Amino acid sequence: MPYSWSIRRHLYALVLAVVVPMAILLAYSIQSNVRSHLADASSITLTLAQISAADTQRFVHDAGQVLAGLAKRPKVRALDPANCDALLQDFKEFFPQFANVAIADKSGAVVCSALTSRLGKRASVAGTTWLRQVAEANAYIAGYPHIGPVSGKWVSVLAYPIRDEDGLFIGVVGFPIDLVQYRPLQANVNLPKGTVIRIITSDGTILASSESPKDWVGRKLDDAALAARIREEKHGQAWTGSGLDGTVYGYTPVPGTDWYVVSSVPAATILDDVLANASRNSALLLMLAIIAGFAAYQIGRRIVRPIIDIAGTAKAVATGQLDRRAPVVGPREIKDVAEQFNTMLSVRQRTEEKYRNLLESATDAIVIVNAEGRIIFANGQAENMFGFAHKELVGQQIDVLVPPALRHAHGAKVARFVADPQSRQMAPGTELRAIRKDGREFPVEITLSPLMTDEGLIISAIVRDVSERKRYEERLVYLAQFDALTGLPNRNLLRDRLEQALSRAIRDNKRVGVILIDVDRFQELNDTLGHRAGDALLKAIGERLSAAVPDTATVARPGGDEFIVMEKVHAEGEILLMGETIQEAFTAPFHLDGKDVFLSVSIGISVYPDDGADADTLLKNVDVAMYQAKHDGRNTFRFYAPEMDKRASEHVLIENHLRRALSRNELLLHYQPKVDGRSGRVLGVEALARWENPELGMVPPARFIPVAEETGLIENIGDWILRTACAQNKQWQDDGIPPIVMAVNISATQFRRSDLVRTVCAALEATGLAPQWLELEITESMLMQRPEEAEALLRQLAAMGVGIALDDFGTGYSSLAYVKRFPVRNLKIDRSFVRDIHTDPNDAAIVRTVVSLAKSMELGLVAEGVELREQLDCLAALDCHVYQGYYFSKPVPAESCTSLLRQSLAGVAGNDSP
Repeated sequence: MPYSWSIRRHLYALVLAVVVPMAILLAYSIQSNVRSHLADASSITLTLAQISAADTQRFVHDAGQVLAGLAKRPKVRALDPANCDALLQDFKEFFPQFANVAIADKSGAVVCSALTSRLGKRASVAGTTWLRQVAEANAYIAGYPHIGPVSGKWVSVLAYPIRDEDGLFIGVVGFPIDLVQYRPLQANVNLPKGTVIRIITSDGTILASSESPKDWVGRKLDDAALAARIREEKHGQAWTGSGLDGTVYGYTPVPGTDWYVVSSVPAATILDDVLANASRNSALLLMLAIIAGFAAYQIGRRIVRPIIDIAGTAKAVATGQLDRRAPVVGPREIKDVAEQFNTMLSVRQRTEEKYRNLLESATDAIVIVNAEGRIIFANGQAENMFGFAHKELVGQQIDVLVPPALRHAHGAKVARFVADPQSRQMAPGTELRAIRKDGREFPVEITLSPLMTDEGLIISAIVRDVSERKRYEERLVYLAQFDALTGLPNRNLLRDRLEQALSRAIRDNKRVGVILIDVDRFQELNDTLGHRAGDALLKAIGERLSAAVPDTATVARPGGDEFIVMEKVHAEGEILLMGETIQEAFTAPFHLDGKDVFLSVSIGISVYPDDGADADTLLKNVDVAMYQAKHDGRNTFRFYAPEMDKRASEHVLIENHLRRALSRNELLLHYQPKVDGRSGRVLGVEALARWENPELGMVPPARFIPVAEETGLIENIGDWILRTACAQNKQWQDDGIPPIVMAVNISATQFRRSDLVRTVCAALEATGLAPQWLELEITESMLMQRPEEAEALLRQLAAMGVGIALDDFGTGYSSLAYVKRFPVRNLKIDRSFVRDIHTDPNDAAIVRTVVSLAKSMELGLVAEGVELREQLDCLAALDCHVYQGYYFSKPVPAESCTSLLRQSLAGVAGNDSP
């Protein structure tokens, strides 16, 4: 009995020795894992919120940079719907993350939009909170969520003010973020199950959600107390609920906005594995206790060693050695405990690896340091950004990433931050200088977040390389003042320098000369040589101008083929000398792709104070003077004179009325017959444009045709003339008048168009006129611009049956050399040779030569401008019998021309009768 009691006593003692440590070990393991998992989850939710806040800040900031550039564009500041919808459509296609791109005036009326309003009319944002915000602040803001009046989607508008020259608010340009499409975390990462990231406003309204955005955007957070806590604390962590029904939150503000990022993970996700393993281990512990009660004595020695090993493994894991595993030895039950313990460690290791992978996939560098400033973690982006290998970073002082000259000041800031981390001496998004391993410095934005752990204070730093953004900002600043092609000052910088020069001129009693240089016929050269060569030519012009004027002068390119030179002088004679020097600089050819290109320029000059006391007046008057130089034949310069304003005003008046002439049916055609002098028969007519305006009366072609050519309106007018003339000729044929040839003048602008053949075909097809009854009149200068392309074009027209007449023949510089090359049907002798043919032997000799040329090449011949019987007799003597001029008829309306055609037909019939 004593022996058996002693055995039982030892057996019970052995059972207690086995079971109690195991129970204690299991309880410690469960508690340690729960605490560790919750701490990890708190850290990760806060880090997720910080990463997403950094992404959102970058998105808002970069959008602001683009909006700032847009708001400064002249077309945007004009608030003109006709000039900016196409521009905004380009931006909308380039930034698909926005629901729209729009511009509104200060009253809220949407003047420009990349999307068409659903209501079919211009929308309004009057009364919206965000419009009031940007108007009151006159600065960039991120607005509250609302339903967009144009897109019909949940949006939050990123709005930038449009300011006038005095900096006053006149409108707004905005990017409405498509909140349903926007994702709080841009990186493509796998979040832990149940993890939700949301962006909210200060009142708890949800802006964006990583989960079911259609259901959540625009709603309030369900937990009002949590929203109030976020609003009060700004940055931190929270636990709501209890047990497995609880949720871990991390939250942080989005710098520069009234927004917060909230990241949440359900407690069930965090503790499922821990509790499952704990349940299994408890069952195993109970089983072990039962088994130990029956066999404690026999297996006592085999139990102690495995338990010690498991305890040692648990201690190692507690110090961070997550790769340690307990030896699976001893009885089967202890092996099961060891295996379950190892499984629990593997689950924890996978969880930490998952969160580590999440940090590795962040788009920004993440560096974590301890309170001593030593790096304990750096993700792959940090390695790439700073050029260090992982083993070269971890364990180093953070100073290795700071330029030497800044390390002392940086150390002081770190010390203050560690002493009082909640004071946030370094605001989120602070710009600093960093250094790479190779010694190159670069700008970064850094956001610091403190976190208390079991090991003490650690500080996580989210670092973003902003080098590219800095270069973009510098480029925007450069483009705001300089021309991108030539590198010369643009109109903005020119105006600034001109205003400064005027201020100094008043003080120094000096003059300021403004010289506007316009390259004659540059558009024709650009079309001929190609835009790439045209750009190279503009750069060469800028270089030559800079070399021709004094170093103290400003040479600017305000746009197109215009350049401006501005200089302070003592006397007007210095400006005259400078104008002559500039004109002389263009006498030498420009060498372009192995070819010599000769240019001439038209120059206008205005002088302070005679021609204006401010920059606007001087620039307006120099423009008037330049146009006067063009009007006077180009390749010259003119000083501004007050009487020029009258001519410039007339030019503007003609242009304004001419732009509406076609839509108001103010244009009409007159027709001048071409007559056979021997039979008196009308062989054809030439269609000539006339313009009758209700205010201006009958405007001569000499007044409106040059304006139409300068403004490009000649294209639409020329197309109308072609179609109307073809329709009239077909109408005469339908009325029983024998077919005649209708001649239509083609402008140089029409001739350069690539669709001229298609335009002619369309006119013939629309009117039903056969091609042989249409003749196109062109000038020699058109052929000389691009002879190879002109030949191909004319041969296409001739192959259709359309006739080609060479107008003003004999006035060009290559008549005889080029006429044989082109499929020309008729030559028209210029009126300048016909006018004095009966009194000037030289004119008669020229006409004789042209007649001989036409005969030898079997071409038709028409003499223009015949007004006298003596002129007609001389032409007949030279064997030129077809003429056009006032001797027979001036250009007349269609009704009068119809009578002439019928009279001609009757006359010919009378001559043929017996």
